Amino acid sequence: MTLPATSERPSPASRLPTELLFRILEWMPIQYAEQVREDLVAWTITSSCPGLREMSLVCRSWREAAQSILFRSIDLARRYQVCGFIEAARARPDLAYKCMSARVGMAPGTPEWSASEQDQQELSDRFVDALELVPRLRNLVMRTLMRDSHDRFMHTIERLSLSCFLLKMYDAIDHFDGRTLMFTPAEIYRAVSLPTYAFELNCRPHWDVSQTDYALPPNLSTRIQRLSITVNSPPGFQRILRMVSESLTSFTVYTEHPFEPSEIVAPFSALTGLRELRFESNMPAPVVKHNHWFTDVIPCLKRLERLSVSEQAAPPCFIRSLPPSVKLVEYIYWDRRPDTIIDSFVEILEEQTDGGAKLALDEFVLTVDEEAFENTVGEDMVEDLMEAFAKVGVKFRVGFDVANIPEMQFRRTLWHCSTLISPSPSSLLSHIESLQPPARSAVTLFALSKNTPQDLVPRFRAALGREGKTTLGTLSELVPSSLLSRLAPTLPSSTEPFHVSLATYVPSRPSSRAIPFRSTLTGRPNIALGREIKPESLGQADEEVDAGFQAFLRGEKWGFGEQAGSKVGKASGVEELKGVDPKDVKELVVFTADRIQPFLNSLSTYPSAVTVGMLGTSTPFHSPSHAPFSLFYGSEDASTGAVGVGIVRDSAGEANQLRQDYGGLQPLGEPYEVTSSQGNIVLSLADQNAARLLLGAVNNLFGTSASNNLSAAQRNQEKEKDFYVAVYEEKPELPLDLTKARHVSKIMSGDPSRGAMSVETEEEVKKGYYVVFLHHPSEPTALSSLPSHNSLTFISVPHSDIPPHFSASETPPEGEVIVLDSFIAASENGVVVARRGESEGEGKARVCDPGSATP
Repeated sequence: MTLPATSERPSPASRLPTELLFRILEWMPIQYAEQVREDLVAWTITSSCPGLREMSLVCRSWREAAQSILFRSIDLARRYQVCGFIEAARARPDLAYKCMSARVGMAPGTPEWSASEQDQQELSDRFVDALELVPRLRNLVMRTLMRDSHDRFMHTIERLSLSCFLLKMYDAIDHFDGRTLMFTPAEIYRAVSLPTYAFELNCRPHWDVSQTDYALPPNLSTRIQRLSITVNSPPGFQRILRMVSESLTSFTVYTEHPFEPSEIVAPFSALTGLRELRFESNMPAPVVKHNHWFTDVIPCLKRLERLSVSEQAAPPCFIRSLPPSVKLVEYIYWDRRPDTIIDSFVEILEEQTDGGAKLALDEFVLTVDEEAFENTVGEDMVEDLMEAFAKVGVKFRVGFDVANIPEMQFRRTLWHCSTLISPSPSSLLSHIESLQPPARSAVTLFALSKNTPQDLVPRFRAALGREGKTTLGTLSELVPSSLLSRLAPTLPSSTEPFHVSLATYVPSRPSSRAIPFRSTLTGRPNIALGREIKPESLGQADEEVDAGFQAFLRGEKWGFGEQAGSKVGKASGVEELKGVDPKDVKELVVFTADRIQPFLNSLSTYPSAVTVGMLGTSTPFHSPSHAPFSLFYGSEDASTGAVGVGIVRDSAGEANQLRQDYGGLQPLGEPYEVTSSQGNIVLSLADQNAARLLLGAVNNLFGTSASNNLSAAQRNQEKEKDFYVAVYEEKPELPLDLTKARHVSKIMSGDPSRGAMSVETEEEVKKGYYVVFLHHPSEPTALSSLPSHNSLTFISVPHSDIPPHFSASETPPEGEVIVLDSFIAASENGVVVARRGESEGEGKARVCDPGSATP
């Protein structure tokens, strides 16, 4: 069959669906990235992909979108590259803002490598200039810089929110125009102690042993969780181990140097939080015995789950020392005689079997050279080893490629988040209208600051929901100025800020879905003084709402905060999620009005879900409709119930963990057992007057005399501040961990004459629970650390008295729009949280005030 001539011509890229072209552009760097496993980032097609000219033609129809993608990662080694980037970044700061990954510095083989020292120093300064123009940089590989630029470089990276960093330097024996190429130990220590690392530091320090001071500076600490080090300096390596011992969970070590056992065992044994470890050594045979100390270290790593170790790093007998937590072990043996190591393991396992002991391991992998294995190992030897492992309860297999331990892979968040801030709401709207709509399968959440002019609110909703896109949103409280100054330091402090936060979930596979929902479940009305209850005059809706409260008045069994007469049963779930396996619901993000206890109870259907969100801000004066709460579900408005989205993935899918921040709250005294209570009223603690215990704790805190340097008026002012209580199901251990509390709530009032203390919660404070009084030692901070990239953060903040704006003409017509890479929404009414696995019992989803929640 002869095909028509037109079918032989390649289809132009302009015929590709836009979403497909975006995916191609995003993933092509991975196909051409150099040393992806080592550098941990995929480099842009501008530096690593052939056919750039052809690709630019492909991108012509989508020039702006293509530029946005191509600027996500940069590789700057040549003078013309760095100067061109600086020129483009200053002319188009919006493109510089897109840059997330960079590989920067002088590289061997380039003309600049052989330039004069003066030119090299000038070029090094330009590299640092380029880094100062990319505020959202997250992944950085740093090659060679001249030493005079190091200090400025270190100050620059301290201002960046890096999550992955590789110092890729050269051996100390290499000289560059008579100068040794190296970062000093002090600079490496400063890098390790940077507070922003949340993912991995990968450093390759090479230091001049004869001229280096390895002393560890005082007062350095880190929260690095993943670390990779190529060891060319054992003394410096040992000091880094001491610094990261409390935070490290995943560790990769490669060394060609022997360690002194008396110096390395203690710092290595202190890595008690390790879950994954690869320890590879490439020392020559005569000094392999120097690494036998590792066998003594392994039993100390009591949380270790996955281990990869080479033959030069540990002898086969290490298998006897494994802690019970280890489930997967890889043993790397590149020697030309793998048959000898198989014989050794068979002998060790036979001794283990004779002793009647089993191994807690699930699987053991022997990684060997494929050619050597085929030449020296017979099938009978493999069968003998497999049988020996089976007798001690372990699955065995042979591998020819090194296993993925620690597990490192490209991980893309499916949430795309931003917060836009400006002194002009009209500029915010223009920015929103210029954004490209997301895919039709996406769901967008938005939180619009309540001071947005009322005539602009419908236009924001229309812009976000154009082309039939699914949107859910709410009006939110203003983010406090103290936090705004940290998030957007260039925003003028004298201007009134307006902001909108966006979070779009884009499913990446058929097993992922985002299902929006609307709940009409409501609880009983908030109790108001002087409210007369007349059951005979209540309508049908009021009868359902107040049925539980009336049951309580009649002395019948009633759960505090429940809507006992509701037609919806407890834990009935969300209507829109009825056809989904509850275990596959991994995240729930919600905006609610008040009276939400029945809705929170319904979320107990989803035990695998992390739930975050917030009660909407109170909007009777700021809403265009003067509703008490303003919730948006597509084109619908709501002032009661809840709106939200359920993220559905198969049970094997990855799910986020919840991180809570309580703004610096500290305990005030010891935990007390609740010995008498009614609903949210605590009557006695440890058989003592609850209100008097609170009053005594406050007096002890601020004192009753001038000895604490506070005047009587200042002491009274301090006592008028808000105090809180953490409620636990069992007696908490000290130091106090607020993330384990059932809820943290404000203390509304207390009456020492009667002993009653009222807690601001719709959940019953039951007898047998434990409570701890809490206070802010200073002015509360909304967040102790800034949100991470593409994260959703909900914060509880004080009510603001900012007046409403009825028309855009009351606000500046133009202003700079500052774009942050995370979703931040605030409310004075509290945040909604539920950790994974906590929703199995009723009422586990709860409202926290104060605090913040980030999934």
